[in-house]
Amino acid sequence: MSSDEDQPTRGSLYVHTVLPVAIAIGDPMKNVMLRLVSALGSASTGTRIAALKGVAASNARDAWFGLGSKASGGLGKAAGAKVIGGLQYGPLILSAAAAIAIEIAVERRAGREATL
Repeated sequence: MSSDEDQPTRGSLYVHTVLPVAIAIGDPMKNVMLRLVSALGSASTGTRIAALKGVAASNARDAWFGLGSKASGGLGKAAGAKVIGGLQYGPLILSAAAAIAIEIAVERRAGREATL
């Protein structure tokens, strides 16, 4: 009994395969970048972030991702926090955009109007 209802849809394949992989990639990627910057980066004062502790280290790391402190001409730690969020959720957003683009291309090729 093989019918179209038994076949997985592209949407379900996305939800069950691509989405979990994108989520699984995002968090480790963010953690690796945070550790690299913490180990190798410098604060706007010239102090290595690895030598700082607690909130000072966290603020310096966030400011590093924000292209430096506001006082030194960068965008600051608030912008850095957004960049860090992008590292975590970027793969998820890109995979969703790719899935939508593929769905539209498939529908156009079949001569149907894409309904998302």
